[in-house]
Amino acid sequence: MPDSRVFRFVAVVVALALLSGTGATFAQQSTTPPDPETLEQMYDGGIGFDVFLANAVRRKQLWDSNWAESAPAADFVARANALQGRYRILAVTIDSCSDSANTIPYIARLVSRVDRLELQIVDPDVGRLLMGAYRTPDGRGATPTVIILDESFEVVGTFIERPTPLQDWWVGHPEISDREKARRKQGWYDWDEGYSTYAEIVGLLEAADAAGDGRAAMGPRAAEELTPYVATFSILGYDPDTGMVGGAVQSRVFSVGNGVLWGEANVGMVATQAIVDVSYGPQALELLGLGMAPAAIVETIRDNDPDPGYRGNAWPKTGRQFSVMNAAGEVATFTGPEASDWAGHVVGEHSSAQGNILAGPTVVQDMVTAFEDTEGHLSLRLMAALEAGQAAGGDRRGMQSAAMLIVQEDGGVWLNNDVVLRLQVDDSEDPIVELRRLVDLANRRFGGRRR
Repeated sequence: MPDSRVFRFVAVVVALALLSGTGATFAQQSTTPPDPETLEQMYDGGIGFDVFLANAVRRKQLWDSNWAESAPAADFVARANALQGRYRILAVTIDSCSDSANTIPYIARLVSRVDRLELQIVDPDVGRLLMGAYRTPDGRGATPTVIILDESFEVVGTFIERPTPLQDWWVGHPEISDREKARRKQGWYDWDEGYSTYAEIVGLLEAADAAGDGRAAMGPRAAEELTPYVATFSILGYDPDTGMVGGAVQSRVFSVGNGVLWGEANVGMVATQAIVDVSYGPQALELLGLGMAPAAIVETIRDNDPDPGYRGNAWPKTGRQFSVMNAAGEVATFTGPEASDWAGHVVGEHSSAQGNILAGPTVVQDMVTAFEDTEGHLSLRLMAALEAGQAAGGDRRGMQSAAMLIVQEDGGVWLNNDVVLRLQVDDSEDPIVELRRLVDLANRRFGGRRR
């Protein structure tokens, strides 16, 4: 790119910063989206993130630190690398905008790790048509305005100003002054560490890819269902008084019970999640049935994992998370170093809590404490653990589904049934509340029996 082009970009950025103060909100007249030819010209006239960053003046420390510390989780990179199409991301931004400094470096880092993605940046003077056509929920043109373009320069996705969870909070609390919102906003960004930006951009790309493959276009929530990674928190537990073993799980994916929990009476219970290989469940049950100890099973399955990838893309075994409990309540758990932050586990007496993409370590710590402090039927203890995990922050993305499985020889209703409970809430705004309703209903049927 000629030096004169860089100079013009920097000059416009500085001028707009002086005029607008924050560079975050601008007034537009046109609301007509540019045609693909105009978008192609606009994209070709932009600059790369490296050039933009080198010439940034305002909020320089924030831009530099977010770029240096940005590190998309392995599952986001794997999902983006699984895209079938190629996409160009066009960002309208200015260096004085704090929302841009807290989002664009993370988008740039994702792009740097995915061959099918490109990123160009234009200043608000050049991108004014985009800011007029694609506005915030309250009708403003703002930076950043991020447009995802397919190979024909058609717009297939937009990300405007800030991640949806933060934007919803901002727009939904008019009683809080903009000054106070701005003060709290940076704390949210520091806590989020780019996670919501990665999640939203990858979700938009997956939705565009699905539509491009001839399937129905999908929103961000449906796009999550295209990929079978399981970011969640779960607990395995054993009741020495009855011999029951069981597990419970909650996640921000559809039908989390379909693949996470595996159990067999007089054998044990398994949970497999994160960058998941569902075969870990039946493999572990088979080895438990042969009398192998849980710790040895965890090591054996990990060592024998061929790391085959998923549909031709990386699906690293170092991102797996699974827990194995035998029929005597002995347990071993593994959390891979590439499981999405925060990821980890805590092993208690006759229990193990594990999760990834969590609010923090207190989620699993509080789950084990709740399990051990709760009395009564195993289902009530597992339920208390899930509720404690959610109260501690749970899955950072939110809630969608939950499940519980408990087994005991002849412990179920009817003849020759070892399944005490098999409960699934596949899609709900509050799946833990619905699972609690089902657990309470079951316990009324048990009539207080712990058998």
